[in-house]
Amino acid sequence: MTAACPRAAASKAACASGASIRAGLLLALLVVEAAPAQPPLPFATADRNPVVALHGLPDSGSLFPVDDSRFRVSVEFDAANTLHDETFSGERLVFDGESRRTTLRAGYRFADDWTLEVSVPYIEHSGGSLDAFIDDFHAVFGFPGGGRGGQPRDRLRFEYMRDGDSVLSVTEARSGLGDISAAVGHSLAAEARQGASLWAQLKTTTGSPGRLTGSGAVDFSAWLAGWRRFAAEWAGYVAGGGLLMGQGDVLAAQQRDWAWFARAGGEFQPLPWLALQVELSVHGPLYESETRLLGESAQITMGGWLRAFGESRLHIAVSEDVRVGSAPDVVFHVAWRSAY
Repeated sequence: MTAACPRAAASKAACASGASIRAGLLLALLVVEAAPAQPPLPFATADRNPVVALHGLPDSGSLFPVDDSRFRVSVEFDAANTLHDETFSGERLVFDGESRRTTLRAGYRFADDWTLEVSVPYIEHSGGSLDAFIDDFHAVFGFPGGGRGGQPRDRLRFEYMRDGDSVLSVTEARSGLGDISAAVGHSLAAEARQGASLWAQLKTTTGSPGRLTGSGAVDFSAWLAGWRRFAAEWAGYVAGGGLLMGQGDVLAAQQRDWAWFARAGGEFQPLPWLALQVELSVHGPLYESETRLLGESAQITMGGWLRAFGESRLHIAVSEDVRVGSAPDVVFHVAWRSAY
């Protein structure tokens, strides 16, 4: 039974205000409860360094199954802008350009504990058109410029020299199909508020080393991932593993045989249709080099997703090299992901 408001005007106003507060609290509780106890949805991106992205470093886009969906598909786009100029004893590296990667990804959960996923990338390298915007972006947010000042804008120059010999030189736009990869995931544990999964991925040789769209070798990676929802709105995840690389054709003399990688992220979902995310990803060197761009890497990705049309989500994010010079200066990421 609901108590009636007194007749006095002041009392009526106080009663109405109290009713509004109670209604607001009830709505807030409903919103919080509406956030499902499901796994977080990490970004489907990774280090887009033009000579690192050739290899089979996995992203974290599909670490965990979503609800009871069997089939999922996504279209992902990354625009990575790189400008690095480094000189060490016997080494000279100048990487200045823009790399765009469009990936079609499809996955099928063919059993409660198993998922198969295939990724088909298309890669483009050019001088791009983002240099001026990125200079302003760094200035506005106070990010380090990484030596961008005074450099020519919108040029393409991927050049690496060792002991006076030109090992890599790309000055004209190139594009083509990248290396197709297939991954298998197995759910090790799944509870209402936490879970874990084991993944293995095989990267093929469908890309072209000459166009910088493929490494020219088969790579194999495996990793373990886990997640936990600490509250209705808060969730976190971690993942780590190793990459075994076949002998590729790009910087072949400097390429290592294996590399480690790890990432950790968090998701805040204040509304059922909105989530804010942050992720730190790191990996070991893929090449023998004293340059920062070919060594250990650390980058942070910030953004989120919006729910639209059922289980479809629009992901938007930006990545920065927190270990300055170890990854592209900026990577803009957009993805449309649906589950059925």
